[in-house]
Parts: sequence; C-alpha cells; structure tokens
Amino acid sequence: MHTPSKTDLRAIPPTKVIAVLCSDLHLSHAAPLNRTNEPSWYAAQFKYVFELRRLAVVNSCPVVCAGDVFDTWRSPPELINWAHDQLPTMYAVPGQHDLPYHSLFDIKSSAYWTLVQTGRIINLEHKVPNTDNNVTMHGFPWGTEIHPCPVKKKNRMVQLAVIHAYCWTKGCNYPGATEECRVTKWREELSTYDAVIFGDNHKGFLSTKQKPHILNCGTFMRRKADERLYKPKIGLLHANGDISVVDNSPDGEVFLDTPDVLEPDPKRILQLTEQLHELYRDGIINFLEALDHFTEDKQTRKEVRNLILKSAKMKY
Repeated sequence: MHTPSKTDLRAIPPTKVIAVLCSDLHLSHAAPLNRTNEPSWYAAQFKYVFELRRLAVVNSCPVVCAGDVFDTWRSPPELINWAHDQLPTMYAVPGQHDLPYHSLFDIKSSAYWTLVQTGRIINLEHKVPNTDNNVTMHGFPWGTEIHPCPVKKKNRMVQLAVIHAYCWTKGCNYPGATEECRVTKWREELSTYDAVIFGDNHKGFLSTKQKPHILNCGTFMRRKADERLYKPKIGLLHANGDISVVDNSPDGEVFLDTPDVLEPDPKRILQLTEQLHELYRDGIINFLEALDHFTEDKQTRKEVRNLILKSAKMKY
C-alpha cells in the first residue's frame, strides 16, 4: 500500500514516475461474452490488475483511476471482496457504471462506495483536491462540471485533472462524436492543469503534441470481440508533468471466435429486462427514460441510439 507523503520536488528527477494512471477497469463477476472460454475470469482479470500493482510498487507511487472501476454499480459481494483484496489502494472518481442509474447523489448505494468505506479507494470529490507525494489530483466524476485549476502551478506540485467524460481524437471515436469532446477542445478548457487523464472512451490514446499532456486511458482489459487486437495501456505520470504509457496485454488470453453481434447472450437480455422492470416498478423512471439511460453510454453508436429512441417513441 502506498502511504501518502510530501516530498521536496526540487530533489526529484523530471522523469521520475509520480503516479500510475488507469481507467475503465470494468471489473465483473461473470466473464463478458467473448471471454467465456476463460478457465477462470477472476484469474484473467488478475493478470491485468497485477501489472497495475507492480508498477505502483516499483515506482513507489499512488495509482489514480479515472472511473468505471466496476462494470455495474451493484456488483455481487464476491467481486467486491475480490477487488478489495487484489486492487492496489488508489485514488479514483466514479464513472457512470459505478453510479446507481448514473446518479452521483446515490453513490453510497454502490459497490464503488464499499471500496471507499474499506479504504481501498480514496474518492476524489468534485472541487476537493487531494495531494499525495508530488501530485495534486482534481477529481471530476461522471456528470460534474469541469473547471480550471484552482491551484497556482508555481507551488511545485504537478496539478492532475482526473475526469470521467468522453474525450476523442481521430480514429478513436464513435461516428458523430461532438466537436466539444475532441481532445483539442478539452486542451483549451484544461490548459491550467499540468496533466489530464480521461476515462469513458474505451479507445485509448495519448496526446502529447502540446501541453498539457492528455491521456484517454482506454479500456483496461480486452473484453469484447472488437477489442481482440487492441493493446491496453497503463499511464505513467512523470515529475515534469509528462505522461507516457506502457503495454498491459497479458499472454494466454482466451477469446470466442464469434463476434458479439452474432451470439446474443440470453442471460444479458434477461438482466437488461430485469433492470428495466426494476426501474419501472420503483417508479424511478419510465420506459423511454430508461432506454435513454441505457443507450447514453458513448459506446452506443449515435445512429443506433437515435433509431432505438425513435422506434420506442412511435410505439409508446
């Protein structure tokens, strides 16, 4: 476990790693459809998590996660206990998957909050900076307002923005992604920070042409058919505010040959139906609003989302 401390930055080499960066772990009890041939999904997940822990120990620095620690906010106790035992202690913001019905107000009903209660996660609250060793972290959970850095850079601490929101660049986006979410637009808005990490967009990339460096961490694990050739990365924040990445692609992964779209999973369909029914039964949300919530994830193509909502409105 990393113990928070303060260090004289003048004695630290600019290239020294001061934080390990990640997001979108999407830890799950059941294997995703295209990983169901794994002998043990927990063992497969551990391979990824082990590298995260190793890098934190080797560099004697904290781990920072930009959201979606769990694939669902109501993960079962077995997975929560496993995550508590296997994850490194880390600073994090919640992503939409960590929040009940995407609501930050209800965070204390989530699996994410259980890890906060046990001390495995140190929650980065909105507008409440946290400093550990050589980096001051500014948390922006899913759905919160983004604001300039409130701390002057001259204080020698690296000012890191930790954001769960969609960020894209060419080739790492869904069709029709808005210009407001393009990395160049984000850089203008976040120019007062020394470094920035994003979670949400599963297509990772590192933008270093200008300061601040911006890392969209991408998916932490290969879970889907279209991620089979994807190379997950872990970010490294350096004492001068630069960000670099290292590969996190374990050997021996087992995938099904059939793409997701050709093998619908009855269990997943049932789970979705039950979740929609629960929302309706509890009076929290109507059916159209529920569809809007479930298709809000930016992994759903804009054209598909619009078609689903249009069809539902015609029927209801």
